Amino acid sequence: MKSSTGLGIGVALLYGCTAAVAFTPTHSATIPPPTHSSPALQGILPNYRACQIPQGCPSLDRLRSPTQTSTALQAVPGGRKHATTLAGRLWPAIRKFYITPAKFKAIVAAVVHITDWQDIILIGIVAYGINPLARLTFDMMSDEKKEKRTYFDRKRFGVASTIAQIARVSLSVYIFDVICVILTTLDFDFPTKWMLPQAYSKIAYSTWFLQHFILWKRMALCKWFKVDPEDMGRIELLDRVVSGLAGATYSLFLFDWLSIRMGFAMKGIFAFGSVGTLAFTLASQGLVTQLISGLFLTATDKMYVGDAVQFGDGTSGKIIRMGWMNTLIRNGDNTITNVPNAMLANQKITNLSRLRQCQVKQVLRFHYDDADLLPEVLESIKTEIKQSCPKLIDGNRPFRVFWTGYNEDHLEVMVDTHHSIAPIGDAYWINRQKVLMAINRAVKKHNVEIAQMYSFATSGSEPSWRVIPKSTMTINPKKESASKE
Repeated sequence: MKSSTGLGIGVALLYGCTAAVAFTPTHSATIPPPTHSSPALQGILPNYRACQIPQGCPSLDRLRSPTQTSTALQAVPGGRKHATTLAGRLWPAIRKFYITPAKFKAIVAAVVHITDWQDIILIGIVAYGINPLARLTFDMMSDEKKEKRTYFDRKRFGVASTIAQIARVSLSVYIFDVICVILTTLDFDFPTKWMLPQAYSKIAYSTWFLQHFILWKRMALCKWFKVDPEDMGRIELLDRVVSGLAGATYSLFLFDWLSIRMGFAMKGIFAFGSVGTLAFTLASQGLVTQLISGLFLTATDKMYVGDAVQFGDGTSGKIIRMGWMNTLIRNGDNTITNVPNAMLANQKITNLSRLRQCQVKQVLRFHYDDADLLPEVLESIKTEIKQSCPKLIDGNRPFRVFWTGYNEDHLEVMVDTHHSIAPIGDAYWINRQKVLMAINRAVKKHNVEIAQMYSFATSGSEPSWRVIPKSTMTINPKKESASKE
């Protein structure tokens, strides 16, 4: 009896609450069917779907509408939601890729709606057919016309190649649009929310234009200043400055197109005030030093790409690339060394490629027994070198062959020659070989031998060298027979 009375009181209160709010002038919504309700209430309230409740009622909001997002979690019965990053979001996102027959039809319909096969065929023909057509036209020309218009020299920067590249970029934009439409049909909202098709098209076209502007600018500078593209010299600095300005302008325009305001971005970077300024300064100090050093090396005309150089720390080789931050050097064993520009800017640099003269210097050692023959030997050495080396400089550069000193176990002779040959390449080594062969012929003419050296261990870190006494040297059979006769 008490339970029936309590149930009746509860039903009366519920009817009273409903009647009280029924006359409130506000928005209303239908109460959804409860998932678990008592049979007593179902019998008493058979028409609960028609019951209207006002919005904004905290006690009944959770009965009126379901959760707004598929990944939000009910924290408490009051309807609160947890903010999550991955929890509850992964599987719903994966399920979107499950393509049902109905979803497949929707994808096909969306793609057909936005595409025009005539456009695709036209872009494809221009992208991949204009270059073969230009080549066919060139092959049909006469030999005289081919000599005047070399196709291979102009293919990279020709009109046909440029049009084909623009068409290929357009084709990639077209394909990206189709991909975004497919993702949107699969219930992904980020392509539309982030405006990915518009962003990709602007990035693709502007990047292509920047790359070709840099190439065309380099060709124009080489033609204007009449320099070789592989050896631009000081024009390399101007080329880099213009390229840097073009890259900066491209970035600013691109940020503006993508609605990124540089003021807010920089404000976010330096949000920590002086701490952010200090961190940025310390982090960029090495970068700025490398950039300034690279510009300094180019502006001072110390070396160019292709030069054979030697630095004060012993590094030597051929310059194969000079970048903003570092320089690549190919060593004699074909290994490549990457040297930061800041290290090279503060060193002594010897550019061997710019030298037009070389030196060949030798120190000869003779036995004391041959002291009387040395004057004749020295004259013979001079004569042989003059006859063997047509590039020998005799007059404005030293040409010396002198007996320079007495040592403990040998006599010392210095040979110092200069030649009008660069100190690099095969020509230098051939000339050096001629000098050594001339010395050998002059010594043999007088039956004199150059003293041989041997090393022996000492208390120091390096071994000492001594001349092998003439009496202990191996006797030459031919020389011995000639002396007996």
